[in-house]
Parts: sequence; structure tokens; C-alpha cells
Amino acid sequence: SKTKLLWPVQYGFISSRFGKHPHPVLHNVMVENLGVDIQTKKEEKVRAVFDGTVMAVQEVVGMNTIIMLQHQGGYYTFYAKLSKSFVKIGQKVKAKDMIGEVQPSEDGTAELQFQIWKNSEKQDPEDWLSKR
Repeated sequence: SKTKLLWPVQYGFISSRFGKHPHPVLHNVMVENLGVDIQTKKEEKVRAVFDGTVMAVQEVVGMNTIIMLQHQGGYYTFYAKLSKSFVKIGQKVKAKDMIGEVQPSEDGTAELQFQIWKNSEKQDPEDWLSKR
């Protein structure tokens, strides 16, 4: 499914890419993004990018609500910075099912953190998402 996965939000753009990058403000500081950040609209609904099973729904400091889905072949998708979850652990989901809603930050920016893993190996989501 490389280059063919639907985007986890209908509207948005990648605001922070995968991998290590210089911090945008702090000099000589590197940050590592385990996925991509997708800036989107306030209260944007988040959808599963592929059929799977909900493995985790929990609150994580700095990430708000997170949802992790397990897919065939040892793949996992991770959705963070959510205000709401529409799914429960163990639930089966199909591609395009709404699983949550993005939480705007204090400054009003709505940004989803999206990751793809193959077992314990981080994947660059831009290699998997369809082109817009």
C-alpha cells in the first residue's frame, strides 16, 4: 500500500516531517519526529488509514488522547493530539472509519501527530500516504 494510503484527515498539510531536524527556534538543538505532524482544521475528524484493530486508546502528557491501530503484516498506525476518541480497545475498524477528533492547541492550531510502524521499525509516513 505504499503511496496509496488515504490521509488520516480530509484537510491539511504536513507541517513537520519525519526524522531528525534542527529545532525551528532553538539553535544547536535537534528534534526527532517519529512520524509527521499534519496541520488541519479545528475539530477535524480523524479516520483510520487502513483496516485494523484498536490496540490502545489512552491519555499521554503532551499528546492528549492517542489511538494505536494494528494492521496486517505487523504494521501499526498511531494517531495523537486528539481531543476525542470514537473507538474502544479491541474494536475492528475499516479504512475511512472515523476514530477521533483533533485537539487544537492553546494558540488554536489543530495538528495531528501520525506515525506508521512495521513491528518496532519507524516508517516515514510520507512514503505511504497518497499524493495530494
